[in-house]
Amino acid sequence: RGEKDAHKLMIGEFIPNPVQQQRLNYLRHFCQAKRKKDGGTSLRTFIQQRFLEREQKGHIFVSRVLPVLYCAVPKVASTNWKRMLLLFDGIKSNISEMGVKSKVHTQRGLRPLYHVKGHAMPKVIKDSFKFMFVRHPFERLASAYRNKFADNNTYFEKTYGSRILKMFRKDLSKEEYNRGRGATFQEFVRWIVQVEPYDPHWYPATKLCHPCQIRYNFIGKMESLLRDAKEVVRRVDSVHKFPKTWTDGYKVSSNDLMFDLFSTLDEKDILGIYKYYKEDFDAFDYGLPRIQHSYNNKNNLLLRTLKKILNGKLT
Repeated sequence: RGEKDAHKLMIGEFIPNPVQQQRLNYLRHFCQAKRKKDGGTSLRTFIQQRFLEREQKGHIFVSRVLPVLYCAVPKVASTNWKRMLLLFDGIKSNISEMGVKSKVHTQRGLRPLYHVKGHAMPKVIKDSFKFMFVRHPFERLASAYRNKFADNNTYFEKTYGSRILKMFRKDLSKEEYNRGRGATFQEFVRWIVQVEPYDPHWYPATKLCHPCQIRYNFIGKMESLLRDAKEVVRRVDSVHKFPKTWTDGYKVSSNDLMFDLFSTLDEKDILGIYKYYKEDFDAFDYGLPRIQHSYNNKNNLLLRTLKKILNGKLT
């Protein structure tokens, strides 16, 4: 009991550092503006939407042992955070036990928020240390495309690739349709903008995590992953450490990839996908993407178009 009380005290007395305070203030202003504009959705309404359980709450997890709630945004170190939850709960004793990446997402022991009974959910949410991690929307989208389409992922090609090809290829053969292989980034982007299909790997973080209904205590960013992760683990008071070596195994960085892929789009495409992710841009204070030293073209179409959009010159 003493340990649980200590954790409750830790969460009750949580004081954000200056960077976190800035992020949380930015998010709060976004939510206030959203409520003023469209009324928003209350936490009570969110909880009562049982018919949306898996889609709306299936990416939010709660610890079985600690008062901790985590929203998993794919392509933002979500695999390692799921591993950490299993460590927090004592279901696994070290990360090496958990095997390959794909199995982590189906590990028994992870407890989705929708497993919590409706009447208990408000208290669980209120009493938990709530955290999520985000990433520049365009870099996340580029990473999702590479992982799910450019790498010949059979499941995604047959599930989504065939639909994309059918939508944009006039002379598509039955064999090409069945394989679903070869959708370009431009076709992928136009499909998302026109169809708005649900898949967590590219779905906006604001729609996955509902930060205006669930008041998160901590917003981590991929751009400061290790520093932010260290802070979360310290707050949770865990003896385990977040993996220091993080890599997706690709030779081309996701930052360079983003600029290369977006160079295949036109202004209309970029504006369309910006509007799709606009709430993520606004909620998490994202603007122009960072440019790594390895990227030489500092005046590319993506930067020029985003500047126009952010300055209100392209709507």
